Amino acid sequence: YPDGEAGLHPDGVTLYFASLRPGPDPIKYEGGAGQGNLWRSTWNGSLWSEPEFLPDPISRPGSEQKQPSFASHDGTLYMYFVSDHLVSFYPGLGLIRDSAIYRSTVSQSGDLGAPELVIRGIVGEPSLTADGRYLYFVHVLYDAAGGFGSDIWYVERDQ
Repeated sequence: YPDGEAGLHPDGVTLYFASLRPGPDPIKYEGGAGQGNLWRSTWNGSLWSEPEFLPDPISRPGSEQKQPSFASHDGTLYMYFVSDHLVSFYPGLGLIRDSAIYRSTVSQSGDLGAPELVIRGIVGEPSLTADGRYLYFVHVLYDAAGGFGSDIWYVERDQ
């Protein structure tokens, strides 16, 4: 199956990644046709474990999740990722899927908390500074004529 866009957990042995492999319910989680979901696998020193599907609310039916990354701040570990389950209206383009950056808390046991919206508006590739203060991301901008461009943006976390 096509796998990619991986993020390594700070434990150094758990790999989170996007995949087009079928989810546990192929009708609900379209594992193909461009609909990727998030999975994880653990390295035991010689082999990777069978990939584990990350169900709703991380992988959401009918949408794509990708680009997992990790950052720790204020004593809490977060997994940041991108999902395109939101839809927005853009003048000249109509309704299109919006990609948004979310974060979920990661417990000591690896359980993921409910995703919290960080920023939306056709954004992706989240990357945080080591102190968790700045989030860098790619933002795609469309104009009314249907042209587009992208740039690297950043936001600063509220103190």
